[in-house]
Amino acid sequence: MADIEDLTPQCVDSTSHRVSPLVLPFLRPCRSPSRPAPSRAKSTPTNLLSRQFRQPSTKDAKFLVLFGSQTGTTEAFAKTFAAFARSRGMETRLLPMSEYVSSAASAGGVVKALAKESHVFIMVSTFYNGEFPDNAISFWHELEKVNPALAAQQLKNITVSVFGLGNKSNKDNFNLAARRLEARLWELKVTELVPAAYGDEASTTGHEGGFRPFCKSVWQKFGNATTAIASLPVSVRVTAAAEGAPASESRVQATHSLLEGFKSVSVKEHKLLTKAGYEKEIRLVSLETGDYPLVGHILIAAPNPSALVARVFKLLLLPGGFTLSSTVTVTPVDGGKPLTATLEDILTHHVDLNGLATRSFLEALSVVGQDPKEKESLLDTAEGMEDGNAYAKLTMGEVFSFVDAMEKYSSAKLTLEQLLSTVPSLQPRYYSIASSPLVSPGVADLVYIKETWSTRSNPAKHFNGLATGYMCGLKAGDKIAVRVQPGPINVPAPETPVVAIGLGTGIGVMRGLLQHWSALRDQGKKTSTINLFYGFRDPAKDYVFEEELAQFEKKGVCKLEIAAMDKGTLITDNIAKSSAVSTIFENKGVYIYTGPGGIVPGVVEQSVQESISNARGLHPQAAAAELAELKSDVPGQANRWNVEAFTREVDVENLLKDYSAKAETEKPLANVFEGSKMLCFQCEQTFQAKGCTTIGVCGKTPEVAALQDLLVDCVKRLGWYNHQIRQLAGSKQSAVTPELDAAIKLRDSDRFTLLSLFSTLTNVNFDPDSIRDYIVGTRNHVTERCKLYQDLCKVTGQKEEQCPIRDLSGTITDPAILAEKGKLVGVLAKFRTVKNDVVVGLSEMLVYGLKGVAAYADHAVLMGEEDIRIFDFVNEALAFTISPDVNDLNKVIGMLLKCGEANLITMETLHKGNAKHGTQSPHVVPIAPSPGKAILISGHDMKYLEELLEQTKGTGINIYTHGEMLPAHGYPKLREYGNLVGHYGVAWQRQSIEFPHFPGPIVMTTNCLTPPKEDLKHRIFMAGAVGFPGCPVVKKFNYSEVIKMAQDMPGFSEADKEYTYPRDPFGKVAKTYNVGFGLETILSVAPTVIDSIGKGDITRFYVIGGCDGFEGERSYYTDVMENLPPTSVVLTLGCGKYRILGDKLQYATIGNTGIPRLLDMGQCNDTYGAVQVAVTLAKHFNCGVNDLPLNLVISWFEQKAIAVLLTLLHLNIKGVRVGPRAPAFIRPAALQFLVETFDLKLTGNAIDDVRQMVGATA
Repeated sequence: MADIEDLTPQCVDSTSHRVSPLVLPFLRPCRSPSRPAPSRAKSTPTNLLSRQFRQPSTKDAKFLVLFGSQTGTTEAFAKTFAAFARSRGMETRLLPMSEYVSSAASAGGVVKALAKESHVFIMVSTFYNGEFPDNAISFWHELEKVNPALAAQQLKNITVSVFGLGNKSNKDNFNLAARRLEARLWELKVTELVPAAYGDEASTTGHEGGFRPFCKSVWQKFGNATTAIASLPVSVRVTAAAEGAPASESRVQATHSLLEGFKSVSVKEHKLLTKAGYEKEIRLVSLETGDYPLVGHILIAAPNPSALVARVFKLLLLPGGFTLSSTVTVTPVDGGKPLTATLEDILTHHVDLNGLATRSFLEALSVVGQDPKEKESLLDTAEGMEDGNAYAKLTMGEVFSFVDAMEKYSSAKLTLEQLLSTVPSLQPRYYSIASSPLVSPGVADLVYIKETWSTRSNPAKHFNGLATGYMCGLKAGDKIAVRVQPGPINVPAPETPVVAIGLGTGIGVMRGLLQHWSALRDQGKKTSTINLFYGFRDPAKDYVFEEELAQFEKKGVCKLEIAAMDKGTLITDNIAKSSAVSTIFENKGVYIYTGPGGIVPGVVEQSVQESISNARGLHPQAAAAELAELKSDVPGQANRWNVEAFTREVDVENLLKDYSAKAETEKPLANVFEGSKMLCFQCEQTFQAKGCTTIGVCGKTPEVAALQDLLVDCVKRLGWYNHQIRQLAGSKQSAVTPELDAAIKLRDSDRFTLLSLFSTLTNVNFDPDSIRDYIVGTRNHVTERCKLYQDLCKVTGQKEEQCPIRDLSGTITDPAILAEKGKLVGVLAKFRTVKNDVVVGLSEMLVYGLKGVAAYADHAVLMGEEDIRIFDFVNEALAFTISPDVNDLNKVIGMLLKCGEANLITMETLHKGNAKHGTQSPHVVPIAPSPGKAILISGHDMKYLEELLEQTKGTGINIYTHGEMLPAHGYPKLREYGNLVGHYGVAWQRQSIEFPHFPGPIVMTTNCLTPPKEDLKHRIFMAGAVGFPGCPVVKKFNYSEVIKMAQDMPGFSEADKEYTYPRDPFGKVAKTYNVGFGLETILSVAPTVIDSIGKGDITRFYVIGGCDGFEGERSYYTDVMENLPPTSVVLTLGCGKYRILGDKLQYATIGNTGIPRLLDMGQCNDTYGAVQVAVTLAKHFNCGVNDLPLNLVISWFEQKAIAVLLTLLHLNIKGVRVGPRAPAFIRPAALQFLVETFDLKLTGNAIDDVRQMVGATA
């Protein structure tokens, strides 16, 4: 068996990996019978400093979609994209790359043909070894050989965009074919319509996690991102066959006669290799194939079971009188060979009915669905990408095929044409040959494992894969449709030293190689002795070919080392301890791996590196360099590194995870992320807890990420000048003139610094033009402050110092060009330069903490509250980040704690500002509509709410709060307006679900914006630092446009008794919220609280809250709340409160005091109040805060939470629990320091954490 594409292991028919929506079956023949030697094209560094993008016109919206696909998965995605494009009115052609190369010959070659196109989209997958698919090789070679300067001139008027499909388990080879194409197109100076995107099969959302944003970015370029598909596009037409038209006669003929290169062969033998009763049966089947290549492949076309065919037949919308024996003709819409066959033959041999129902298929069903609830459920399931989403629940650990989906959503009936256009064609499965043509001429052996599994929902029921079930039923004499072709392994010359690793059924390939070597020796020829490392599970159960291998070793054909996983031995240990491995490579030997895919090949590779290091006493990095050279191509020499990876085996991966973790931690981050389009890991939500490298999980594009990096760099220069000015003026005050002194005391540039940093927070500003404006504004302030610094140096006689970093932005105003400059100063550039991941990570933590401080300080500034200590620290810290001291770990930690101190001052300042609306007081907030026109306001900024209430006073427009604006109801002066009527929705992450149901305009005042849907953008207004392309902006608190829109929209009616948005399935349902328990309110009842402690009515306090993340199913904080003792008091704040509001403690009271046990203190910045409450209690009990019966359980998401955490560390508050996972920018060594120094704890199992916290009471 062999994993041909790095994205979908086709050798085992695991339905969890079939992704082929909206395909056009029968259009393309299968690959040519003979595959040329694999082409490992040289990788070009993806330095995209001159990348160009173009804004297209709908007038030239002609699409050419080219695909390179080995097993059909990529072809299916290409067809999906083409179908979606056609549904939006785009003139679209779809071709495999090889066919385009053939047709381009008459036009003078590929480049000349491409020059006549308009918008070209290339979709390509990658072999495990980084190879191009068969039908992409010729296209790649054509691009390789062209003259770059000439091609650049010819291709200047077209755009090309690349989408790759890969599997990150394959590490260095992840999407290598797509990345090579992208790099070559860059060399040819081709303009991109949209940035390249990469699908990752290993991610929780699969390839669609990359594919859907890629498609949306294309549709957005043409202004129709949300165009609904009114009818399901079809790629084929089905008609009743003409009378007398021949139909297929047998299942074998129906299969191989229509697939190029297939033939009917006989089964000679079929036997069980493992011990009887062993659940993981390994079988051998011998096929009379005729000639076959050593270590080649056999493709087997497995049919759908008759029971499955019968199920789908009952679900289809068919003309009256149609039966399974009816003969039909299927004709591709875009041309191609028609197919005439019985309906039974088509459903049996040509449609992958057993494949996983993809998101795109569910979206297609929603188009034809008749039941409104089913339609909405289908769309929600198709679109939800958050952790624990509905689609994941249907598919993870479950069998959910296309037929299952059709049965589940019974109102969505498909015609035969629609079925054939939306369900992928049935692909053959690949099996590796396990015999030698010298030993078994004309009869090829295959070794396969009988894949059997149970589902999470029904462990008692067992399932087989499609091909497995078919293969297991074969017996001697049966006919089977097959195709024989070469495999990816380069067979070495017989005398070449070989390191061979065969794991599981991978031993079959090695058996064929050993048979061949043995036969050559029998012919008197010289061969090397193959060093074979064979790993299996249990020697008593699955040690297959044991006697044969012993004979090979006795004959000198191999030297065998074995390991039995279930017995506690790992083959990686054998490899790491072997000195022979290093010796073989020193003697120009080759490496051959056959076995499970996923992380296993990389882990085995790590053990090879360890072997080289151990045998020769090399540093791991030196050994890694030698290994990299071994894996590289040498002109005129066959590849020395061969990997044929099958499907993943999770249990094997779990046992090898220690090796995997070691490999990851030893690899510098600069290497891990090298070649990425971006690197952003400033929030908790960052991709796979490592970093966003192609597009932000938040929706941030690489362009926006680069612009934000450049803005931060510009702000550091501004901070440096302001710090120098204040330092110099303070030391030379007597020499400062009154004019200079007045200029020094101006704080405009400080305020602009705050706003600029605020704009780079997570979920604040997605607008390239807006960020460009901040860059230009910062640049102008730098110019002014630089001049002031120079003047100050002159009057004080001080030598002028140069800013440590130069201005990269110059006079540039084009966001695209500025973004290219931003790539030079991002965090990845720092990792390359400093070479100390711990220091870089902690210095980035300082930058993120500064962003949080800036956000809080900007809120305070709007409320008329400032503290120069905040301004001075921000400037000092910004200057520190570009000084040599930033590479000193101790000094970085000292500055982090100082940032925490500054944030405490900032939160106190903001507290004073918000108190201008009156001291918070308890209030019950309704969660229901009030009749009348409506405006929704979200975010944190109370000033924007106050201005909105003022301007809508007397208009009849009601104001609703959203997200972290909920605490506004606790301020008496805001409640006095009378039209602050209630709260709408829950936390920020459900905007896309809740906002469409709000019958009025929406105002976003601060962070927590998610990219709005296209049809909502016109009524979501941006305010302050917030920005998104295409959304209107509230300027200088002028709400006139918002008010006019509210008056024109329906608002809520008398009939509206509750909100219509779907309820959060993971949250707590509450009809009201209790707010207003701020610092002053709690301190006013301090004597009562202290008395309740004495009575035993309160045993422990918990602060639970913070900034919440995107995952809907994140239940840790809810579970903690639900399992606290009834004598607990919980203080909550921030948007994390929505995980626990609605719980029983919200309505319970402390004894008979009437004081709720769940007290909402306000926004995340109101952590200040929680700290002051703790300090007050500590003073009363004459103890330290750490001695109080108090636990802090904080949810972090973005940079404000980082600032809060630094404040807690500054105050030396120990035992803070932070979750749900560690920040990606904090490396393990740095995290260990924080754990040891501050007793910082990461959240774990909720029940266990509660037990530990409650136990602290005793």
